Amino acid sequence: MGKASITNLLPLERAAHLRSSLGSEVRRRRLAAHLSQWELSAPLSRAYISQVESGRTLPSLPALILLAERLGTSADEILKSVNQTLSVEYPDGHEDR
Repeated sequence: MGKASITNLLPLERAAHLRSSLGSEVRRRRLAAHLSQWELSAPLSRAYISQVESGRTLPSLPALILLAERLGTSADEILKSVNQTLSVEYPDGHEDR
């Protein structure tokens, strides 16, 4: 059996938007903090940061907390920003179910 992921519970398009929105928010905050992917990555890898920012990977909660701390914010603040973005794309939250 495959690895469990929240994105397996969402329609493909919505999962892609979640990954993309979260990745864009991490990248926006990284650039605002004047950090390179390498500087943000430890103890993760620069390739992992690249995958998150490009929307290919959704970070685990522990990884998101670590990234948020390195960015000088909280996972909650990052998720609030992502939620605002997704609320514009999915105003009623259930249109694609």
